[in-house]
Amino acid sequence: MFNSTIFSRALALLIFVSVSMFYNAQETTYTDIEFTGVFDGTTYDGTYYTTPSGSQSWAGFANEDVSLYPLSFVDGGEITFTGATSGTDVEVYFRFEYNPYPDTEPSFNLTSLTVSGTDGAPYSVEIPAQGTNTYSSFLLYVTTLDAPVSLTDVTLTATYSSTDVYGCTDPSALNYDPTATIDDGSCIYTTVDLNITIDVCGSAAETVRITGPSWGWDPNGGPEASDNGDGTWTVSLPAPTTDMEFLVVTDGVQENLIEDMTDGGSCAPVTDYYSYANRIWHTTDALDVDVNYDRCVPCSYPDVSITSEICEPLVASEVKLVGPPNWDWNSGKLGVDNGDGTWTFTYSPAPSDSIEYQIFVDGLGENLLQEVLDGATCAPSTDFYSYANRLWVITDGETVSNTYNTCLNCEGEGITDIDIKFEVYPNPASDKISLSNVPSDCSFTIYNTVGSRLISGTSTESVDISSLTRGMYFIELTSKSQFNRVSFIKQ
Repeated sequence: MFNSTIFSRALALLIFVSVSMFYNAQETTYTDIEFTGVFDGTTYDGTYYTTPSGSQSWAGFANEDVSLYPLSFVDGGEITFTGATSGTDVEVYFRFEYNPYPDTEPSFNLTSLTVSGTDGAPYSVEIPAQGTNTYSSFLLYVTTLDAPVSLTDVTLTATYSSTDVYGCTDPSALNYDPTATIDDGSCIYTTVDLNITIDVCGSAAETVRITGPSWGWDPNGGPEASDNGDGTWTVSLPAPTTDMEFLVVTDGVQENLIEDMTDGGSCAPVTDYYSYANRIWHTTDALDVDVNYDRCVPCSYPDVSITSEICEPLVASEVKLVGPPNWDWNSGKLGVDNGDGTWTFTYSPAPSDSIEYQIFVDGLGENLLQEVLDGATCAPSTDFYSYANRLWVITDGETVSNTYNTCLNCEGEGITDIDIKFEVYPNPASDKISLSNVPSDCSFTIYNTVGSRLISGTSTESVDISSLTRGMYFIELTSKSQFNRVSFIKQ
């Protein structure tokens, strides 16, 4: 009797081959596929897939090799494998979904197969044509409960025409590809913007923009910011795919952050500390960035000025403030000659951290160690045997005065004999301090940690400290040629 099944398969194969040749069909083949992702009760021991009794009705196995995805079966395809059981016939089927649950549609199931016998045998199932649909979830279901089944040498073949071009086929998408014939799921519909908000710190700017290597550092070449009406401006641009160096330009003037970085700032880390200092946005940074034009710290930070009196030599060519990390004269901060024997160093704005420093005159640094050993406090950063450095901290205020190479002034006023013994209480204190064991002819002066005079008077019974900010201070008592200093904490 004529076998109609064999005839039908032969005819289908002939038609398939003919159509493939007519359309110049191509194939993509994926081999050694495993379904290692068990879910909702199934088990896989590396050889056998099993769906135990009690598993959820949708329990199955997922292929976790994402390098296969997305899959496309424009002109269909085929799955082949070697199957074996532990003795009981097992029914299996394969399923493709658009994405893993819950974003599964479109999806489709293949025809079920029955795997028989304990010796491995070849099996195959045809994948019908799916047009332009793509799939990123490939599943195996074993519907015979408590019956282990082995599937090895699993091979997936996708067939398509050589004229097919994968890409975004949606004209409304930002990355629409008019040459694409098959949508590969890559369409992008919204851009991700980088927003840089710039505070111009009270400047009546007319135009604000950024510049950088992408615009040849042209001060008029980068994207212009929008005025927010509150002293800030915002530049919005598509987020770069690589790190972006930039600087802010206000009315054609590009910010200069070299000195800020030299003074310990961190906002322009792409720098050699003498010829350039550039900001940088990293692709791992937030998409909303706040910066302050021409400074590393907020606009509310005031300027700080340190004025140094020079007693000797009478004539100085250059005076510098020198500090860590290398205490190098050449990299020190140059002072401005006031013409009266004093030189001023201005930080605009104030540093966001403490400044440890010494004053250098024509390359010669000061030596305050002996005075500190004698009880002076103008160089609190000291080990009391090899160095004694001045220190400015944020709580010390906006104006500091000192004298080069001494904790005294040019008249020599200051330390003589340390004879007065007194105590401060309470310590710490918030509003007032009282002094004990004070001679009747004493006056007092309160200094911060860098030696700036803050409060002075003659009444030592109770001293009002409510105007001081939190921190450590020194109160000095003087009586004729005698003096002493005691530290206290304002809380």
